[in-house]
Amino acid sequence: MSTLYEIRADIETLTREMVDPETGEIDEEKMAELEQLELDHEQKIENILLLAKNCVSDAKQHEEESKVQKEKADRLKRKAARLLEYVSGDLDGKDFTTPKVEVAWRKSKSVEILNEDLIPDEYKQYETTCKVSKTLIKKAIDKEEKEVPGARLLIKNNMRVI
Repeated sequence: MSTLYEIRADIETLTREMVDPETGEIDEEKMAELEQLELDHEQKIENILLLAKNCVSDAKQHEEESKVQKEKADRLKRKAARLLEYVSGDLDGKDFTTPKVEVAWRKSKSVEILNEDLIPDEYKQYETTCKVSKTLIKKAIDKEEKEVPGARLLIKNNMRVI
């Protein structure tokens, strides 16, 4: 079967060639061929849209399966952490070695904040961020009919496949 582009080009060609320039009569064979091409065009669009729907459906299934797999992985990680904590309590800092597994310990240091309000300013870092609000800009341009320098409202025609 031809591509959508090829079908559209054939329809345009037939539409031009269908009428005899001298007599103004319509060629019945070309008319029948044009009708078939229009049916092919419609069928092609339908098939493409159905394929797109299938792709969206498959993607949703994969996303759901990914969520299930992520949940399983998280459960297994939590189980491993509980098992390690259990053994850690029993070993109490002692090394453990067998031909299949080994436990070694290393010291680390971390700071625990007990009360942030008591921490002197010299140990604090301040952050400021600026973010452009597209929602506020859209409201200003669309509802309040204001002009916002550096921004414009785009009107899009979004296709929805049902």
